[in-house]
Amino acid sequence: RQRHSARFRTGGLAAVATADVATVQKSLAVEVVNKLWREVGLPRGDSEKERVWIDCFAPDAVVEDLYLSEVPEGGAAGARAYLDNKSDCGVLVLDRQSDGGQACGFTWHLEERGVDGIGIRGTTFVEVNEKGQIVFLREICEPLYKPG
Repeated sequence: RQRHSARFRTGGLAAVATADVATVQKSLAVEVVNKLWREVGLPRGDSEKERVWIDCFAPDAVVEDLYLSEVPEGGAAGARAYLDNKSDCGVLVLDRQSDGGQACGFTWHLEERGVDGIGIRGTTFVEVNEKGQIVFLREICEPLYKPG
C-alpha cells in the first residue's frame, strides 16, 4: 500500500492531507463531467441530449457562465442558459481535467468543423451533490479580443 501526503497553507495555518492510494476511487464529479462533456456532448437542438443535461442539474444549482452578461437563475433555467450560450459553438474539446471527490475542473478549447487551429479557450469548475447532480458550475473563457 502506498500513502501520499501533501502539505499546504491556508490562512496561515498548515494542514496535512493524506490519501491511501489503494482506496481512492474515481470521483463522482469526474464521472458527471465525462458523461456530459465527453459522452453526451452539447445538445445543439437535440431534445434527448438536452434532457440528459437538464436532469444532471440539481433544482437549486448555481450556474455562473461568466461569458453571459446576465447571471441566469439556478437549476433548469441556469442549465438552459448555459446550453443556449453553447448552441452555436463548434466542438468543445476537453484538454485537461482535475480529479476530486465532490468537485473537479477542466480546461477546454473550441474547434470549428473544417477549420484548422484552436478557437477560444476556457476553464470550467463543477461541483456535484451526493446524487451526482451539478450544484455549482462556473465557466470562464478567454476574452475574444486581446489588446496589445
